[in-house]
Amino acid sequence: MKYNQKSIALGILATLAIVVGFVSCSKDKENNPGPEMKSVIHIVGHDSDYNTLESLYWKDGTQSLLGTEDGGGYADGIIADGTDIYVTGDRFDEQTTVVYWKNGIQADLTELRKKYIIAKITIESGSTYMAGIDKTEKRVPLFWKNNETPIPLELPENSSIRDIMGIEVIGDNCYVLGAIFNKDKLLRMILWKNGKALQIIDGTDHTGKSRLYKHDNNIFILGEENLDDNLTPTPTVWNKDGQATRFQHEEEGIVVRRMITDGGDLHTVGFKFDNEYIKATYWKNGKEVWSSTDEGHSDAMDIAIDGEDIYIAGHINEIPTLWKNGKPTALSTISGMAYRLLITKEPVKE
Repeated sequence: MKYNQKSIALGILATLAIVVGFVSCSKDKENNPGPEMKSVIHIVGHDSDYNTLESLYWKDGTQSLLGTEDGGGYADGIIADGTDIYVTGDRFDEQTTVVYWKNGIQADLTELRKKYIIAKITIESGSTYMAGIDKTEKRVPLFWKNNETPIPLELPENSSIRDIMGIEVIGDNCYVLGAIFNKDKLLRMILWKNGKALQIIDGTDHTGKSRLYKHDNNIFILGEENLDDNLTPTPTVWNKDGQATRFQHEEEGIVVRRMITDGGDLHTVGFKFDNEYIKATYWKNGKEVWSSTDEGHSDAMDIAIDGEDIYIAGHINEIPTLWKNGKPTALSTISGMAYRLLITKEPVKE
């Protein structure tokens, strides 16, 4: 086959155009990596104006009231799912009932409450997961996803459910934490995975203080152990496999509210006793980093890490407070509490 000079020249020009176009697109991507992102601080808690608790949500310090029903309540959980923000908490009506809000709108759980005592709620990938106890005489503990048939949580022989204290989802696995009575009426924590009893955590009678939560896609179970004959409670966090990390601290008389790991470091918040006051305190790897110097009582309830910045939520003299790297900022002028803290990323508006 013969090619004339004109055809060859056109072919070279076409190839050059493709190469130039490809290089141009690559440079465009390098020069335009996407929108600039900023950190957004979400906090939930409550106020107690006129002796009535009301659920509150703060976004970058701007406060919103969740729900206006009589009886009051409080918010103690926050979840980001895509661009949606879910808040969970309790309402005080004729009895305490669990509720949740999606982007500030409360979900209607009326029909479910006719069948179940709903104890805990979480959201993952657009699906709602709940754990509770049915209202039959058998008091069967259950969990369910959306409107699917509830799955029983298996109980060891000669044991009964006392309480459900948390539910979290990682991938296709749903974890539930509860407290059970055994035949000797001793309380124990139990962790279920997809309804199967994964482990019974011994060494603690402090199940009322136990919590289940998720951080960096890992399961944490926070509680206290009695490790000596003096029954001195030792703050401990377990993973889903039952491995324990004990909070080895230098002070006596402390209460731990939250422990998380980040880059191999153990970050802990809570309070310590200082004379007649309790003081919000942050420890890293068991060593105190800072403790509140404000007069009166304070408490640290939750912690989140954003790059080099450490955010902690709690209260100073019952005023909801956010600390950034140890510096406190009041969230309200009314007494209350900041319970939970979440950091998300959003595009910077031009």
